[in-house]
Amino acid sequence: LLDRLTTYMYIGEDFRLPLAVFRMWKWTSKYGLSCHSPVAFASAGIMLSGVLNDLVNGTCYGNKALDLLSKTKSLATESRTKLLVHSFVRPWTKPCKGELKPLFSGYQAGLTHGDLDSAMYCIFHHLVLRVVGGGCTLEILEADCKIYSTQMRDLQRKNHLGLTNTIRQFCLCLMNKPRNITLEFVGEIIKTAEEYKVVEESKLQRLTLHTYHGALLT
Repeated sequence: LLDRLTTYMYIGEDFRLPLAVFRMWKWTSKYGLSCHSPVAFASAGIMLSGVLNDLVNGTCYGNKALDLLSKTKSLATESRTKLLVHSFVRPWTKPCKGELKPLFSGYQAGLTHGDLDSAMYCIFHHLVLRVVGGGCTLEILEADCKIYSTQMRDLQRKNHLGLTNTIRQFCLCLMNKPRNITLEFVGEIIKTAEEYKVVEESKLQRLTLHTYHGALLT
């Protein structure tokens, strides 16, 4: 339970994140390595990088999590560990393009072993890093978003679908070059004031939306 809570604590800026991480460390030191040990070190990397702004040591803990994953060969937490490390830790200090393949691998592992939540977040962050790191056209990225959003809809993953649709809207707007960069949206995803309000109320979707505005301005 704790290894799943850490991601949501990080996203929600919950002050109890260090407590959850320390408890996971305590259990690892007391009972030895388990399938959850890589997640514990990955969570420590998140706390150091995203909360304490210690990017160097955060990356070290993230890399240690990957080492432990290879030693424990835990299939149950493979997707989750790769999600935490390659989405929230390593992108602070490493080129985004280098994180794409591990995230896609995490997506495949989650689908294979039943961790659909981590799998869908892996592919969402894979799309986000492709936006940030480049390397493909907007047309290709939008087409991929459409494919994965269909899968998320079929799997009834509403939150992941909303996030991915925001990336897709990002692509549609840049491709169609709206006249009013502060108000006008072009495309089939965000079309009404009500839909825009839903995006604004979501922290991750709002970040994506502001990234889109920044891309237009630059």
